Amino acid sequence: MKKKILFAAFLLLLVIFGTAITSYADSFILTATPDVTNNCVSLNWTAPDAETNYSYMIYQQRGADENAVYQSIPAKDVVKVLEIYPKVSTLTGWVGSYGQGKITCTATTIEAFNANPSMIWNYDVIAFGFWDSNNEKDLTASSAAVLKQYIEQGYGVLFGHDTVAGNKASVRVFNNFVGYVNVELSPYTSGWTWPAYSCGGTTVTIQKKGLLTNYPYQIGDVGTVLTIPNAHTVGQKALGDVWMTFPTGTNLIYNAYLTTWNNCALIQTGHSSGAATVDEQKLIMNTLFYLAQKTSTTSWEDHMAQDLTGPSKPELSHLSIANTSGQISFQASSTDVGDQYHYYIEATAPGTQQVLTSSKVGAYLESGLSGYSYIINQSSNTIPDNIVDSSSGSITQNFSFTQKGYIHIKALDKAGNASETLHYELSDLTAPTMPKAKIIEKQLILIASQDLESGVSQYEYRLNGSDWVTWKGNINLTELEDGTYILELKAVDNMGNESEVYTFTFQLTYQQEAAAVSLVEKAELSENQTDIDAAYLVVCKLSEGEVKLALLKRLALIQCIKPKVDIKLAVGDTAVNIDSFKEDLYAELQRRGINTTNFNIMTTQQTTVSTEMEDAADIFNKWGRIGWTGQWSFDSVEKVIKNAENTDNFTGFYYPNNFSYRDIDFTYYNNTTNADDDVMGAMIKFNRNADGTVTTYVFSLDRGDNGGGVQTQYGGGGLYKIVNKPFEYTTVTLLQEVSAVWERNSWTRYHLVAKGNNIKVYQNEELLIDYTDNNNPIITGSYGFFSFSQPDAMYKDVTIVCENTQTLGEVLDTTVWSDNSARFIINLNDTLEEDLSDAGKRAAMVTKTKAAGAHYIGWGTSVNQQQSLQFISENNKNGIFVDNGNYAASVIEIADYIIKRFIFPEGQGTIDTPYIIRSVEQIESIKYDLSAYYRLEENIDLGGKLWIGLGSEKTPFTGGLNGNGCTISNFTMNSAGSEYIGFFGVIENSTITKINFTGVSVLGGKYVGVLAGYAKGEALSISHCSVEEVNVEGNIAVGGLIGMMEGGSMGNCSSEAGIYGKTFVGGLIGHGKGIIIKDCVSAATVTGVTCVGGILGYSDGNWIETSQSIATLVGNSKVGGLIGYNNGATRDGLPFIPVISECTSLATVKGDSYVGGIAGYCDFSNLKSCRSLGTLEGNENLGGLIGYSNEGNCTECDDTLCIMTGSNV
Repeated sequence: MKKKILFAAFLLLLVIFGTAITSYADSFILTATPDVTNNCVSLNWTAPDAETNYSYMIYQQRGADENAVYQSIPAKDVVKVLEIYPKVSTLTGWVGSYGQGKITCTATTIEAFNANPSMIWNYDVIAFGFWDSNNEKDLTASSAAVLKQYIEQGYGVLFGHDTVAGNKASVRVFNNFVGYVNVELSPYTSGWTWPAYSCGGTTVTIQKKGLLTNYPYQIGDVGTVLTIPNAHTVGQKALGDVWMTFPTGTNLIYNAYLTTWNNCALIQTGHSSGAATVDEQKLIMNTLFYLAQKTSTTSWEDHMAQDLTGPSKPELSHLSIANTSGQISFQASSTDVGDQYHYYIEATAPGTQQVLTSSKVGAYLESGLSGYSYIINQSSNTIPDNIVDSSSGSITQNFSFTQKGYIHIKALDKAGNASETLHYELSDLTAPTMPKAKIIEKQLILIASQDLESGVSQYEYRLNGSDWVTWKGNINLTELEDGTYILELKAVDNMGNESEVYTFTFQLTYQQEAAAVSLVEKAELSENQTDIDAAYLVVCKLSEGEVKLALLKRLALIQCIKPKVDIKLAVGDTAVNIDSFKEDLYAELQRRGINTTNFNIMTTQQTTVSTEMEDAADIFNKWGRIGWTGQWSFDSVEKVIKNAENTDNFTGFYYPNNFSYRDIDFTYYNNTTNADDDVMGAMIKFNRNADGTVTTYVFSLDRGDNGGGVQTQYGGGGLYKIVNKPFEYTTVTLLQEVSAVWERNSWTRYHLVAKGNNIKVYQNEELLIDYTDNNNPIITGSYGFFSFSQPDAMYKDVTIVCENTQTLGEVLDTTVWSDNSARFIINLNDTLEEDLSDAGKRAAMVTKTKAAGAHYIGWGTSVNQQQSLQFISENNKNGIFVDNGNYAASVIEIADYIIKRFIFPEGQGTIDTPYIIRSVEQIESIKYDLSAYYRLEENIDLGGKLWIGLGSEKTPFTGGLNGNGCTISNFTMNSAGSEYIGFFGVIENSTITKINFTGVSVLGGKYVGVLAGYAKGEALSISHCSVEEVNVEGNIAVGGLIGMMEGGSMGNCSSEAGIYGKTFVGGLIGHGKGIIIKDCVSAATVTGVTCVGGILGYSDGNWIETSQSIATLVGNSKVGGLIGYNNGATRDGLPFIPVISECTSLATVKGDSYVGGIAGYCDFSNLKSCRSLGTLEGNENLGGLIGYSNEGNCTECDDTLCIMTGSNV
């Protein structure tokens, strides 16, 4: 029988997770079923035949390698053992103590065995030895031969100490069994010394886990140390399965205490001559069971097959550290790893050497995860015990340390196997800062947090208490249903630390608003009262806010503020392309952000003439005749126009009124029944040229019966031009020739399109001619038909559509304006108009213009400028004159005027008649005219809009704004580091009065204020303006109202702002130069570094009187209740002493140096009748009125009630 079986190919059938897979062979069938509950594999097989009492041996291989070696395994529940002792029987006693009644033991001497070796066939296992040097006893050759047969037939043999040994002369026969125990003996020479080839001691360590260590006794896990009587190896190098080893020795390759191979084992029990510890006796019982491998049954519970492999090393996820509560949470995950086993059975019939082999089968034994054992501490290498602390791996535990710590965790399976321990370092125990969120343009925007250690890994949020999810980007709020939402948001760093949870409650009405907007848009288009009422009902149900207010204003505009714009073009003597002008004006309006949906630019009246009209006969009979008069008639039955006279002359008819047509779309069919071969066609324009000549364009085709060709100078195929004298042959010029022809007795369709100075001609939809005459732009004209020597020339289905331009007088006589529209007349004319030169006619036209409520825009040259200005003056100054010398600039100027008058239908933009502002759109449109004057009639809520300041350094606002006591609220400016930041960026010589600002946030760099970033000019006047509940932040020249004010005056203004800056930071003005301030009050909270004041941060040559400060000020240097630094300027080479007169400070002022109740620091300054009643705190140069004064006077001032604290009071 082979002890090593190599197999190259067999059917591998796995039993996975408790499911049996049966394989078949020709001899008999074996099945292997994992038994997870008992941690074994259940084997069952069929006998090769029912008549024979076979004995069986089971062979097993662990692992997936098909080429691995199979070994025989235990196969009996009850074991009969024969002890063959060399001196004294010891095993029988051990079996009596620990055999559990499953092992019976009979003893005999080695001498008796050598005399009668056949006695062993009645036993399952033979045990030799257990005495030092085996008492110098050996086998005989005959007994050894029987023993070999015994082993090879599957019976078990246990060899004790000094039996199969390397240096024993007394056991030379025993040494023949080295192959059965799979050991290699050291060479035996005269110089052999056992210490060089030996290991020993009184303890051994378990190296292998399996049946031998846990059935029927649980001896211990790998690494367990067992106590034994003193023993040692003797030159035995184990090559098989080593279960225990000695810990010490000269050469550790000889350290095997217990080794097995198939059905044989070698143990070093016996050196102490019959002594054995309890551990050792139990181990021998397990070994005897292990070696009982021959059975006559056809089933076996293989306990040698066990789940011996630990789970995978755990991984952690969802790590979170709640620093505030001192809790750490995480999810551990691991995968159990089982063991693969393969089997086959050998069956031996009694009295024969025939061996039958079963099918080969496999079984995968995996017990499954039991849970996790873990410890959290500050040690780096702690190993948890093998007791399950968490079955799910979802772990939350308190911790108390703030420095680096560790999670030590390992996974355990149900068979008691443990994974490798994970030592997870907790290097960051500091949570990120709390994130925030805000709504911008219908999106929920994340404001990031910070984590300076491991860094932010992700943000998590939930809405209305739902599950936490990862924040992946801005949330489009229009995709959510309307309703109230509570957002909870937190940051998680790369170590799992969680920030505090940010909570934000908001209300969504976007779907309601979208429905309302749709109804308002419908009402705007229809102007139908039913639609307006329906929209109004829905809008009123919206929550209060910007959207509702804007929609209500749009509904009001439909009925009150003229939602439509009618622009009528009057065309005089001009070479401009009218179509291009219309397109350019539309484009410019749209470029300026104007929705031109309701803009109607009307150029001409439509004129349509057709042979299908009821009065067609009358029309054609009245048309003029040219050339040879001919006999043209209209057949009212067939609706055909016909020339019945046969002449060799040119004859035609035409529309006689020579007024201004821009475009002609001319369609007709022609035919003849006459055999004459000459031509017929259409005349499509009379043109008035700049030199006074007249041009006629003629299209004609030869009938073509005789091959076609040009019959006369103006006959044949093509487009011709006749200048000034259209009926003289010598004036005809061929412009474009074509070879197409038409057939007699067949109607042919022609389509002529004249647009501008381009002419296209189609025959039956085929393009024949595409001609542009750049020398003679088409200005005015007419249309008609002709024939030459072509009797019975016939035309039918004639349709002529054209646009007729009109002069100013015709426009005023014929225009029908839209209801409630803003109305404009643009008079395009390069020359003087006779009607406007006539006072009576002009007065009549002005009256009609006034009655229409129209604005007059004269577009021309210096030749007719005065005419236009006179007309505008008489039209209540409603209009402008635009010089068309620069075409592009003129279109922009016209668009500007229309936009202003459309957006501001009330007022003239003058100081006496300012434009009236009632809406957000109107206040935004100040940008279209920075020199006009405006007046608020309603409060303006900008609804959180990101505002762009009006006016810049190059183009400041120079007009005026009267707030009329109204409030502008709710806008932001976010321009960190930028200059000139405020509602107005820069104003110059402007008059600003009676405006209140609230709910405003302004962020900039230099020159930052709510009303204006920079204000300048000697004529500048700011009065009765206030700011409250606003925040202003910048670096240099930062004020509640004005960042920098140079020249002019400020009176009756107040500030309740929160202001933050570095240098020149003031409650009303950051930096003032050469200004007068009177009757102003500051209750601001002002924080800065240097030059920090309740009214002014830095005052340079200013006059301040009758003003008060109840501000709260915090700064470093030059901090004052009214003024931080009051500096004298020079005027005409002499020092100018700035005056602070009759001012009072009740401010709370805190600084380090130069801290004063009125001013922190003064140069060349006079104080008169001022009182300081506030609270001051400082260290260096602290004064009730002035912290430090250089070259100044202080008269009739009082600081007796001022409270001062500091180191230098």
